[in-house]
Formats: sequence, structure tokens, C-alpha cells
Amino acid sequence: MAHIVGPTGRVFALEVDEALAKKAKSNLAAFGWAEVRHGNGTEPLRERFDAIFMHAGVTHPLDAWLDALTADGRLVLPITASMPQMERISKGFMFVITKNGAEAFDARPLNLLAIITAIGLRDDALNSAIGAALMKGPLAPVNRLRRDSHEPGPACWLHGPTFCLGM
Repeated sequence: MAHIVGPTGRVFALEVDEALAKKAKSNLAAFGWAEVRHGNGTEPLRERFDAIFMHAGVTHPLDAWLDALTADGRLVLPITASMPQMERISKGFMFVITKNGAEAFDARPLNLLAIITAIGLRDDALNSAIGAALMKGPLAPVNRLRRDSHEPGPACWLHGPTFCLGM
């Protein structure tokens, strides 16, 4: 990513594995526009970003990530269900969440995938709900992410306490 962004941009990375974060920081030392910190992304981010890319399976987007997006910013993340027989691998869909103005979010599924499971960023109830949704067959035409409080309904593909992916 540091090569793609180049010196006129900025890359900020969080890595949950402390040793891997140190190695990545060392490997990127020549790129002054790339920064790596040890962390898991659960704390509010102090900056705004045009793009956030999550490269491990999660059960939901964190408020900290959605709040850190600029207007028209994009969050790319795998919403996945983990299964005991798969150990550290989870399956689900890669989504692009685009901030549309101040508080609205568009959502678009990209593809089905299997990916390493995120550490400390999963919710057991949502994991079960994702697993059940995946068993229903083809993905519903998800096109938005809501953050307002509402009751689950037929337009909800995945309904959580702080968000809802739906139609």
C-alpha cells in the first residue's frame, strides 16, 4: 500500500500482533508516509481516513472505524462467521461500506471469501447470525448500513446492537 499511495499520501496500519507490528514498522522505515502501530482498532481513531482496509474476518464494523471515515470514505472489511472445525479461518463476504454524507452509509458485497479470523474483534451472537444467514443461500441484495436504533425486520440481513446491514 505504501508503494501505491506514494509520498504524497499516507498509510496508517494497526497490527494486533506486537512482534509483527515491530517487523512491519522496520520494513516500512524507508517510507516516511507509512506508519505502523501495535493495536486492534477498538479505540477511537484520532484522525479521519479516506479508506480503511480490514484484513481479517470480523463480525461487524466497529463504531471507531465508521466514525473515522471522511465524507465519501470507504471501509473494506470481511464480515465472516468462524466455525470450530476451521480454527482460525472464517468464511463470509467482503463488503465495501461507503460513507454517503454526514451519517448515511452505502454497502456493497464484493465477493465470498475465507480469511484469517480477527483477534478480539468478534461477537458470538453476531457470529451465529452470520452463520445462519450464510446457510440461507445467496446473499440478499444488501445496499446500506444503518446506525440508527430500529427493530430487526425483513430488510435486515445482519442486525447488530449498533449497526444493521440490509436493503
